[in-house]
Formats: sequence, structure tokens, C-alpha cells
Amino acid sequence: MGLGPYDFAAGLPFLRALEARARFPFLCANLVDRNSGDPVFRPWVIVGAGGFRVGLVGILDSTLQVREFGDDFRLEPTFGAIKRYAQELKAAGCDLVVVLSAVDPKKLRLAAKTVDEVDLLVAGDPDDKVRLPWRIGSALVGSVAHLGRYLGHVTVTGSPGGRAALTHGLVAMKPEYPDEPAVRRLVDRYYRFAAVAKLRVPHGIVSDEEELAVNVRQGGALYVSARECARCHPDAHRQWRTQPHARALERLPPADRQRAECLECHVTGFGEWGGWAEGATVDLGGVQCEACHGPGSLHPAAPMPRSLAAAAEGCRGCHTRSRSPGFKLKEARARVDCPPGAVPRLD
Repeated sequence: MGLGPYDFAAGLPFLRALEARARFPFLCANLVDRNSGDPVFRPWVIVGAGGFRVGLVGILDSTLQVREFGDDFRLEPTFGAIKRYAQELKAAGCDLVVVLSAVDPKKLRLAAKTVDEVDLLVAGDPDDKVRLPWRIGSALVGSVAHLGRYLGHVTVTGSPGGRAALTHGLVAMKPEYPDEPAVRRLVDRYYRFAAVAKLRVPHGIVSDEEELAVNVRQGGALYVSARECARCHPDAHRQWRTQPHARALERLPPADRQRAECLECHVTGFGEWGGWAEGATVDLGGVQCEACHGPGSLHPAAPMPRSLAAAAEGCRGCHTRSRSPGFKLKEARARVDCPPGAVPRLD
């Protein structure tokens, strides 16, 4: 596993704890101890495939903010680390050297041009686009993003010890491909665990009754749906019903309603405890009132806590450049704002 910046989101100690439990190596060549200069993780590993010895090296973008990793560590320059370890792997007898990274593919073109020992550079993509691979000299620079809709694969032809040829391809994750049951359970458990952990439950998965008790103790709110909001805010509800947001779930093709990356922007409260769940008694399909105002079960006894200005900035989480080309926040907000007087202004 080549580590990327998101893998450090919960902190380096947490990631090291995961590494200790994993049955595969975590690779990162250029995150090093500030004093000793030693890599924090394994820089590379050699694996066998089809008779070939393949060296895999993990690389982080050295322009990342080092404070994310703590004061005791530093990032060595990306290209210098690629060159050093690619040469090391070739010297160790590797037929192929593969760089695993979340680095922008445009940045990796320089490494492909200047490091002869590299055969394949796997890149990230900040724009979530599907890009055809670039062949630069004898190296291939490839990336697959687009919200997990595709897998990339590379076919190697030739013979070990000789010059190998690499061919890149894409496999679309079609709706008819069934979920792997074990992975589906893992994803479902993650969403449940993350939602409960947000309420600071000191142990793992809990019952629905205990979740309800936690909600009351912590003063948190549940999602209640736009139907409940309409009881006191009929004008705002009527306007919302005319907006595409109200039909966001209906507009998804049936197969996409099983995809987490689609549901997170087409329902309300996805992945949050008390948020959208298939078959739940509370209908949270579409982008409803609580997507902007926050869960409403404690309202009107307590004011709605979320600033509308902050909620509007949250629009950019779904309306990215790749999903909504030409999106303009100010114009979009003017179209979806509640009618004057329908709700109190919070900002």
C-alpha cells in the first residue's frame, strides 16, 4: 500500500497502529525522522509477478504541510526520493520499478523524463478525472480516479531480465458487478462506527437503543426530514419542492443508488448517525432542509446551530469542478435560498 495524504487524517500514531495489524506493508520512502533521516515506513518492497521481480516504492508529495505529520518528521523532495530508491531497486535486481503515489500526474512527468530506472508511475488526480496514461520515454504515467468508477490495470509483456513492454487499460465498475460481501460489511461497519465515534462513545458498535441514549446524553440531534420541517415552514418547503435538490435521489440511476460516492451527495445525512438509510422510517432522500441547517430533532426547543454561510460553503463538497463544471456558489445559493421570512437568518 503506497501511502497518500488522506491516510494520515487520524494522525501518525493511529496509522502506525493500523500498520501493525495489517498483513501487507505500508510504503512511504520520503517521510523520514527529522533527526536520523530514517524512513518512518518501509520505503519499498519487491514482489514477484509472472516471473518478474517488481519493485514497489511509495512516495508522498513533498509540498504537503509537514505539520500534519508532527515536528519530529520531515518530507524529503519527491523527485530525489524517486531517483534514489528506483536506482536501489534496479541494483537489487528488479525487472520493473513501480512508483505508488497520490501525486498529481503532471508533476510526475518530470520524474518519468529524468529517472531512467522507473517503468511505471501510478499517480493521484486532484480533479477526479479519468485520464489516459502518458508514455514518456520508456516509462508510463497512469492515474485512475473519477470516484472509484474504474480500475486501472497494466499488462507486462516480454521476459524477465529483458526489456519489458507495458500496456495500460481501464475496467469500468459496472452496476451488474455484485459487491464482495465481506467488503460490503466492512464499509457498512465503517459508516456505523464513524457515526457513533463522532458522539464520543468509548467502545465500538452499539445497539440502536444505546445510540438513542447517547444522543440524549450528548445533546445531539437526529435528522427528522423535510416533512417535519414543513409543519412550521410551509413556504420554505413549497419552494424546496420545486428545486432539483428535492429530486436528487430520484434522478440517480437505480444502480448508482447503491454507490456510496453517489449517495453522499444525493441524500441527506449519508454516513452520519441518524442520517439517510435505505428502508428507514424517516425519508431523507434528496438534499433536504437539514443538509444546510443541520439535524432538527431538538428544534425548535434549541436553535439550529449551523450558520447558513458555512452550510453554503459546504456546497463545494459535492459541486466540485469535475461534478459541476461552471458551478458558481453565489448564483446557486440565490436559487435555493429559502423565501424571506420563512426561516430566521442565522448568519
